[in-house]
Amino acid sequence: MSDVHAIGPEHSVPPAMIARAATLAGGGAWRCELAGERLGWTHGVYGLFGIDPGVRVERPEIVGLYEDESRETMERVRSAAILSGSAFTFDAAIRAVTGERRWMRVWGEVESRDGRAVALNGFKQDVTRQRAELEQLRARAERDPLTGLGNRATFEARFLDLPDPASAGIGALVLLDLDGFKQVNDRYGHDAGDACLRSFAMRLWDTLGDAALIARLGGDEFAALLPHGPMLPRARLIARVIPLLASPVAWQGKLVHFGVSAGIAAAQGSPESCFAAADAALYAAKRAGRNQVRIASAGPAAAPPHFASVPARETLYARHGNTHRK
Repeated sequence: MSDVHAIGPEHSVPPAMIARAATLAGGGAWRCELAGERLGWTHGVYGLFGIDPGVRVERPEIVGLYEDESRETMERVRSAAILSGSAFTFDAAIRAVTGERRWMRVWGEVESRDGRAVALNGFKQDVTRQRAELEQLRARAERDPLTGLGNRATFEARFLDLPDPASAGIGALVLLDLDGFKQVNDRYGHDAGDACLRSFAMRLWDTLGDAALIARLGGDEFAALLPHGPMLPRARLIARVIPLLASPVAWQGKLVHFGVSAGIAAAQGSPESCFAAADAALYAAKRAGRNQVRIASAGPAAAPPHFASVPARETLYARHGNTHRK
């Protein structure tokens, strides 16, 4: 026999039970009468905003608790619903009166009389924890777990997938590679190599703080997307900080040494051609010796044909499948 029973008109749910269920769900019901914009809340909504139940709430004050972008979204969605008479839902970030930042999910519908909207009724639920969990999942998907920088997928999405990097505010691509990293792993072990990668990543972040993205592409290769600006000063800056980036890392009482090479290319043309030019400049820097920086020459000859003919993704996958370029 089923333990589930239908509730008919003769067994209506008490309002207190409904309010309690809403509070347990992390939210509550709300109502806004459009004439005068008078608000009505259950206890759950008061708790969401950090306001004592029963306190008279005025809509202008409550709207002021929304963060700017969420406030704009709320007003836009609300106005469209009143005009169309349709139901709506959106997520909004607020600052409770306690100062705590919270996320809530808002559902609403329009109450009309004689074809005219007179009130909005709905439900608000605290989704702060769910949003935090979503952000954590997104961060794990977008970041390299060893260094905390962006990963290769993020680099592809934010650079290689762009139709025109320059129009997206990207002025240059820098590719960097650790010299002698294989010898570090062979001599000291992979834990020491990981320590070098983490230290290098932190130094790179501190040095190129204005970069739109700093990512580890795989192995010992990194990339930075720089904003618009003259190329020569950029190259000189990187050349000046190379000794810092390549300074030895302390590991179990020893100093582990490695070098750094860098290739820079202006974000001109397609992402593929820019990557090929920066890659060619990086190889030129490595051929010139440890701790060198090279700028890709402008124009069609920026990269030799054998670089330009290989798509950037294939280059990255081939390079960092299970091998490292040293």
